[in-house]
Order: sequence, then structure tokens, then C-alpha cells
Amino acid sequence: MLRYAVIDDCPCPRPMYPLLKKLKKETGCTFNSIYRGDDVAEQLHKVGKHTQRELFEELPAGVANPPDRGTHILLGDGVVGTLHQKLPWWKCGIDINDDQVDEVIAAARRHGWTLYRPYSSGSEYHHVNFARKPSRWKAFFRNVFGEAKPKKAKHHHASHEPTELSVAGSKFISGFEGFRANAYWDSWGKVWTIGYGHTGDVHHDQQVTGAEALELLRKDVATAARAVRDLVDVHLDQDQFDALVSFVFNLGAGALAESTLLKKLNRGNYKGAAKQFRRWDHAGDQVLAGLTRRRRAEATLFLKGVK
Repeated sequence: MLRYAVIDDCPCPRPMYPLLKKLKKETGCTFNSIYRGDDVAEQLHKVGKHTQRELFEELPAGVANPPDRGTHILLGDGVVGTLHQKLPWWKCGIDINDDQVDEVIAAARRHGWTLYRPYSSGSEYHHVNFARKPSRWKAFFRNVFGEAKPKKAKHHHASHEPTELSVAGSKFISGFEGFRANAYWDSWGKVWTIGYGHTGDVHHDQQVTGAEALELLRKDVATAARAVRDLVDVHLDQDQFDALVSFVFNLGAGALAESTLLKKLNRGNYKGAAKQFRRWDHAGDQVLAGLTRRRRAEATLFLKGVK
């Protein structure tokens, strides 16, 4: 049975506590919500906080996940983990003040831990997850022996690194997404979707105009771009960056975070990473022609700058 510790009045999986304590000490951040399952209801109520079930019942429709999914209760939501699948402790959602997120992500990176923002909605900017199981041994060895010599392939966030989707990249994504004025159920992502693939705060009878959809696309793409910057450790040119932003926008940051594509890329194997795009053309066990076309186009775009 998983045990819980408490930091900033927030229950959290016990193995996560020393990691968060170190990040808090280094950044001064405030944790606003971590684990909120029914089994910690008493602890949450003592400090005026709510369980996931209570938030779902009390807040407007679409604002909070139902109590059968969500990283704050360690159940997959289709973005992080398979829908309803039990998640390991290190995938528990972590909410931080918006203005502290970048600093905390940078502090985690110094310890060899990768935090990222998995959700496209701007209202979820404060929410981060570990991309892979964090090791406290990495931090220990760095404290004892100092920083390891970086690999030649790594030039993370150099001044010439792309940070935003290009105009050509925006056209690339909108061409695949298409415009939908009425909300529809995405059978692959298992979420309500509208406009140019917008998810996260959509309800079943929602409608948008073309202008509203473009504004949502602009915000969502910016979030996908942040996720690529959070997760990728090696140099990217603009075409490679655009291809990965398209991938994340379509499949979610969780897909990239857990992918062999990212593992190969962060080892400097660009050609091997490009070959991984084609593995992401399924909805369940079914290959979808539209996804196959998109993955091929993303791989082609990604390989433009690979010699």
C-alpha cells in the first residue's frame, strides 16, 4: 500500500517527498496540490482542501477530471498514462504557482530529473509531472563528485535554439487538424475536442468561431512548444522543433515524455528518433490513415536538417 507524506499541507506519495523537499529548498516554491484521492480526504479537509471527487462534483462541468481518471489520483487520463490505468507514484500530478514553474523545472533538470507540463490548456500551466522515474542517486553523485561532463550532443537552450513554432509550422499543424466549430469526442485521446484540436476545458455542447479557434490554437501550440523545450536535451533546428511540437500537439506531452523517440533523441540519435514517429499512428489496435500521413510528414520535416 502506498504511503503518503505531507508538504505545504499537500499529501504526496512518500517516495516523492524528498525530491519535492529539495526542489522547495532550492527554489522557495509553494506546492498547492499533489495527491488528492479519497484515501487522504481527512488530511485534505483539515487544511481546507478537497479530494478529486469533491472537486468534480462542486466545480463546473469540464473543469475537474471525474474521480476515475487524473494524475492527482494516480489514474491515467489519456494524456498521462492510458485512460483509467493505475499510475506509478512518480506520475502523480504536482501543482505549483504559475510564476514558479519554470524555476522548478530548471532546478529539477540540474539534478537529472525531467519535469514537464503535460496539458495544453492554459489553465493547467501550473501543473507538472515527472517524465520518467526520478533517481535520488543522480543528485547524490552530483553532490559528491560534481557535474558530469556533458555529452557533445547536448546544447540545451542555447541562444540560437528555437523557442516558438514557426509560421510554416503553424500552417503545417492547422492543415492536419482541420477546423471543427462544434465539440466532438476524440476516440483516440478519449477527450472532448473543438476548433483546431483544442482539448482540456471543452464540454460536449460547446461551440467556437473560426477566430476563437485560432486563438485557442495559438495558446495550445505555445504550451506544446514549452513541453518540447522541457523534455528535449539536445539541439534542435526549427524544422525539428516544429515537427516535435506538431507531435505533442496531436498526441500530448505525455506521449513524447514516455516515448522511445525521446530517449533516442536525447542520446543524440536523430535518425533513430525520426524512425519512431511512424509507431504513433494507431488508435488502440487500429491503424488510422490520417495519423499515418501526419507521422510521415512529421518525420520528413524532422529529417530536413539531419545529415
